[in-house]
Amino acid sequence: MPAAIKRIVLDASVAVAWCFEDENSPFTEGVLDLLSAGTEVLTPAIWPFELANALLLAERRKRITVAQVTALLRPSAQTAAFGSAQAISRAKIVALAINVMRPKKRKSKEASLTDVA
Repeated sequence: MPAAIKRIVLDASVAVAWCFEDENSPFTEGVLDLLSAGTEVLTPAIWPFELANALLLAERRKRITVAQVTALLRPSAQTAAFGSAQAISRAKIVALAINVMRPKKRKSKEASLTDVA
């Protein structure tokens, strides 16, 4: 009988696949099963930024809404997926990256002029 997997390094592409039904596969579901069984998750330092970028691209392409991205980044959702206190840190980093990377809505020229006056 093979030894139980105790730790895995999670690639951002696998985490992103969980967000979209059409990207799920037996592999991504198997990884999710491992996490449910208590396997520890390790992620590279760049992982939160890769996840933020993928979610923002999906948002721009209308595959996911801002509300759905927000729900995915809630600490409770992260803890459910990753099962650790580190999940809250990951969620905060991804949320911060998204806030920095998400294009800001520009005010109309008229609104800008009234702000100055």
